[in-house]
Amino acid sequence: AYSNKEDFKGSEALYNYSSSVSYVVSFFGPADLYTASNSSEEHTIKSEIQYFMGSLFEDEASLKEASPINYIKASSPKTLIVHSLEDKVIPIAYSKDLYRKAQDLKANFELITLKGSEHNFSDANAIEVLKLLKQVFEFIGEDSSRYDY
Repeated sequence: AYSNKEDFKGSEALYNYSSSVSYVVSFFGPADLYTASNSSEEHTIKSEIQYFMGSLFEDEASLKEASPINYIKASSPKTLIVHSLEDKVIPIAYSKDLYRKAQDLKANFELITLKGSEHNFSDANAIEVLKLLKQVFEFIGEDSSRYDY
């Protein structure tokens, strides 16, 4: 979503599709891998980052390059961040930092916080998940009227 416009030029498989991103929806996502990997707090996020980054986990530049927080600008696509207040894998603070930076840059970001569930909707109330999905579809639907499906 935050790649450069030229990143996928020349791909025959994608030739007939626009490379413009209309929106981004982030569920429980880490925002700053470098800060998270160096945190003194005891969270599962360090092991998750190490798993996904492999040998690059020790490389500061790679961690910063893989961090969404470093790609936000005023012209970023509208973005919905969804995160649980009780998330023990990726603490809500990372999504709040991402949201604050977006607000500082006047980017079009929204933040929905969930209560009563942990990471990836574990322990979530089914009714609350359905309400959340309605909000997500409404967010997505704001742009869908301009496309022919």
